[in-house]
Amino acid sequence: MTERRLRRQQAIGILLVAALILLIALLRADRGMLFPPGWWRW
Repeated sequence: MTERRLRRQQAIGILLVAALILLIALLRADRGMLFPPGWWRW
């Protein structure tokens, strides 16, 4: 296995773990926290 391929696999693995953590955090978050009243108005 080349060093380039190993680094690519490590980067993909880190991104997958980060995406999984983000997904779990979004699913557990309260809807009012994600979209507070008036969130579309700046």
